[in-house]
Amino acid sequence: MAAEAQAEDTVTQQVADLFEQYHKPIFAYLYRLVNDWDLAHDLTQETFLRLLRTADQLPAIENPRAFIYRIATNLAHNTLKRRGRFTWLPWRRVNERQTATEDPAKRIQEQNDVAQLLASLPVDYRIPLLLYSYDGLNVREVAAVLNLSEGAVKTRLFRARKMFRRAHEEEVDDEPS
Repeated sequence: MAAEAQAEDTVTQQVADLFEQYHKPIFAYLYRLVNDWDLAHDLTQETFLRLLRTADQLPAIENPRAFIYRIATNLAHNTLKRRGRFTWLPWRRVNERQTATEDPAKRIQEQNDVAQLLASLPVDYRIPLLLYSYDGLNVREVAAVLNLSEGAVKTRLFRARKMFRRAHEEEVDDEPS
């Protein structure tokens, strides 16, 4: 009995540690996916509640980070599917290379342009691109999150980048001179 209680305490502590480590990144990821602060907050809470419910599986999980992102991705995807919408916020990292002297209005416009370009990509290509490029998951982790092979993830990333570049080139060509 004491051994069971100790094992349960260890698993509970592991979930608490995972919450502490991944709460903010998961919330940020979900917020970019759903573009709704309250919904992102609710989905983040639900992600960690589901993690707690499956805590007995944690010792067998090779990559807890990918497992948590999978829970969050599935929750967000299912929620947005029910709502009939899937929106994205601008990628903040676009601005990391910019200097402080740049026009804020120009930066906002570029963020909006990136958001529109991302919105033009099919969901099956947006999600791996966002997980890999913005959230810093490696190919193996993205594969685990999306329940795909690593080869399928690499293919989707390649195609997503190609689609994104093509959409960007078309946007630049459509701008008035």
